[in-house]
Amino acid sequence: SLVIRLNESGGKKLQEFSEQHINKQVAILINGSVYSQTIIIGSLSKNMFEIVTELTEEELIEFVKNH
Repeated sequence: SLVIRLNESGGKKLQEFSEQHINKQVAILINGSVYSQTIIIGSLSKNMFEIVTELTEEELIEFVKNH
């Protein structure tokens, strides 16, 4: 899995965004390429979140490098 950590300001922005987009689909982009898509089902109120993936750590690193 890929863990994203945000500073306090980023965490607040993520919370506000998630509250305004409940039940809407969003995409997570890495270097402009769609990495994941999901539907927001509730407020994200922490300064970190996790993207669950079946990719290995090495595959994730390669994906980030190449996209």
